[in-house]
Amino acid sequence: MYYIAICEILHPIIHGQDENSSAGIETHFLVTETFELEDFYNNSYKEMLTIYQREYNGYSRVLNRLKHPTIRNYNNIIKDKNYIKIDIVFVEELSGNESVGYIKTFWIKLIQRRWKKIYKQRQDILKQRMLPKSIREREITGKWPKGLRIWPKGLKEF
Repeated sequence: MYYIAICEILHPIIHGQDENSSAGIETHFLVTETFELEDFYNNSYKEMLTIYQREYNGYSRVLNRLKHPTIRNYNNIIKDKNYIKIDIVFVEELSGNESVGYIKTFWIKLIQRRWKKIYKQRQDILKQRMLPKSIREREITGKWPKGLRIWPKGLKEF
């Protein structure tokens, strides 16, 4: 089940943790808010996002000296202005009834980066193919000049 959600790393002091909590829960992203698609499109999620960001600005000052049980650079992570954001997440409920999310937005960013590179390569080839010497070689040999014959493909090797 995929959702648009706000996730945060579970910290036992902020979120609480007891004997009923799932083992290893502090290494997961806790799903704190989920949004419907219509909430995303009409930007009503932004108010909730602002509330969480303000909250973490306060936490970063207070928790500066507290350590996370497993994440050494936790304080640096929560100080980042992009820590609280919306993501596409796969939500799973653990045995202690906690909703944890596995962030999938990361893969979208990788695909976008790869396609941006392919698009730039294609634009460069098109520019070079429009040069008079390239068009002339195509007229004479029936082929584009070497280096302009291969059209960059999609995400085959990805």
